[in-house]
Amino acid sequence: LDMSSNLIPGATWPSHQEFDEGGSTVTIDVTYKVEGMRDVKTGRGTLKALYVTAKGTYSRGGPQNPLTVDSWYVKGIGMVKQQYAVGGPTPSNFTVTLAE
Repeated sequence: LDMSSNLIPGATWPSHQEFDEGGSTVTIDVTYKVEGMRDVKTGRGTLKALYVTAKGTYSRGGPQNPLTVDSWYVKGIGMVKQQYAVGGPTPSNFTVTLAE
């Protein structure tokens, strides 16, 4: 993840990623936005975290589908939670959370 050094609420930056996955080219184009500090529940309890959103598109060798990613970062720990929502013909949602 490329993160801007200007992480004040309202700051945005674009990201383009392209890589091969199982013979298909995956392309991700999103714009990140710093939303500000938020409380987030994790396996370590409720932590104060920098909340960053990403909105854009995802494709895997086919049409582009909407993509939304919500991420929470805690100073001294790093990313503690991330939620993905991918639209399209077979939408999927999943969450990754720090366990301990």
